Amino acid sequence: MLQCTIEGNFLSWMGGASISARSVLSKFAVDENLLVEIKDNHPGMLRKFAKECKAEPNSEDYKYSENETNAVRKIVAELSGIKAITLMATLENTSSTFIPFLAELGKKLGCKDFTYTDVHGEADIEHANQFLEALTDEQYLGYPTPEKDIDNTIRITLILLKKVFAV
Repeated sequence: MLQCTIEGNFLSWMGGASISARSVLSKFAVDENLLVEIKDNHPGMLRKFAKECKAEPNSEDYKYSENETNAVRKIVAELSGIKAITLMATLENTSSTFIPFLAELGKKLGCKDFTYTDVHGEADIEHANQFLEALTDEQYLGYPTPEKDIDNTIRITLILLKKVFAV
């Protein structure tokens, strides 16, 4: 399910954050993360992990999380820096929970290549911290209702993650 929501969307969500962020810290956090995601082919890592786990998604899997994924796409399409940086901060900060879960699940499914989970277990801690600093900076740059925007974006992102991980 993670592949349905993340592989085809994460880079465009990050791109939306890049063009809508106002603060220098936000732009740095996004651009540094985007560089790593593209340079190291993180979507390819996720795809390989899914194949190794014999868990490649089918059309039913995409339909399962379609509404929640579209809700996040709608947030990004608003091109609000505060919302996009909140989305990225939420995803990076929750990965400390779901990456170990994926690794454990991968072991149970016979996966032998844990490059995706190993890389994200290490890198996401730094990225999470960068995005929290960025969000702190971004919220003071003229958004009319930053607290409301942050709370709503976190809520929608967590709904997506709960759907993906069926919790």
